[in-house]
Amino acid sequence: MKVSVIIPIYNAENYLEKSLNNYLQQTYKDIEFILVDDGSTDGSLGICEKVEKEYSNVVVVKKENGGVSSARNMGLTVSNGTYVGFFDADDYVDRSMIETLITLAEKNNLDIVGCGIAMELEDEEGNIVRQSEIKYDNHTVILPDREKIKDCMLSLWEKSVPYNIVNKLYRKQLLTFNSIEFPALNMGEDLHFNMQAMLKCESMGIVPDCFYHYIRNRSGAATNKYVENWFSIRKEENGRIKDFFIELFNQTTLPLEIEEYVSRRFVNRAIGCLENEYRNKTSNHRKNVAIKDIVENSELQKAIKSGKKYSLKIKLILIPIRLKSVFLTTIMAYLMNQVRDKFPRFFEYMKYRR
Repeated sequence: MKVSVIIPIYNAENYLEKSLNNYLQQTYKDIEFILVDDGSTDGSLGICEKVEKEYSNVVVVKKENGGVSSARNMGLTVSNGTYVGFFDADDYVDRSMIETLITLAEKNNLDIVGCGIAMELEDEEGNIVRQSEIKYDNHTVILPDREKIKDCMLSLWEKSVPYNIVNKLYRKQLLTFNSIEFPALNMGEDLHFNMQAMLKCESMGIVPDCFYHYIRNRSGAATNKYVENWFSIRKEENGRIKDFFIELFNQTTLPLEIEEYVSRRFVNRAIGCLENEYRNKTSNHRKNVAIKDIVENSELQKAIKSGKKYSLKIKLILIPIRLKSVFLTTIMAYLMNQVRDKFPRFFEYMKYRR
């Protein structure tokens, strides 16, 4: 078995059958699909068992609910592939995705291979509309050794390569030998997994094709919900990213260009936290207190000064935050939330051009 595709599933019956039917049409045939039902309470498990009876390369694993990380980790323990990948239960892919990636991996003996992602939205009629594309380059890129990976690491981050797992295949031996698995985090488990894998991998390859189609705004999606303590989560994540670069370059402090990027990234995520607070429907006072804590945070204010390469849009958004004006920042967060709710396609377009 060359490739294992692990799909964590929790209450996904509205989209699951359509997604599985799509995934099973890959042109590459030496694949096992491991469907990990994470204690679903709807009809998801029944759909999985039906598909398992129809396809000999489908394996259903049942477990008590423990979250997406535990489901993926269980899938890893039972997988038999030389390479493993991870799909979500409500997306779709191009038929040639696995064949293209595994061919590139085997030809160049690569530890990690990836492709671009088409970020898409579902409108009120259920039509899928492509909003943006995330790709590393317009041609296939091979990073054949550790030094080349280190040389390109900043550009990999700038082009969002570490953020997603669904568009990649990983050599299973890389994961098992280095005890790499998904952490028990409320958010950012994909990024953490990729950071550990990229610290240990000896080679990478990336094709420009957007084979994976990620549907962002479906009902119930995590990206649509208020996230409690999101700013604290982002601060912890920022610390792990700093540790990643310090370990990668074996230095006690960050190189200046890396420090600028990490600071700018943290600022962008903090802006998202402000917009998130306006999705908190419980109390205006609680909302304002949370926004005040973000605006006056010394780590954020320091990062704003350290970041340099801000777009004009971000520079404008940062004006009330630099001034530490809770009132103006609250208005700005309200406006961002209104744009998100009333013009989601435009919001997503602007978000990926920040």
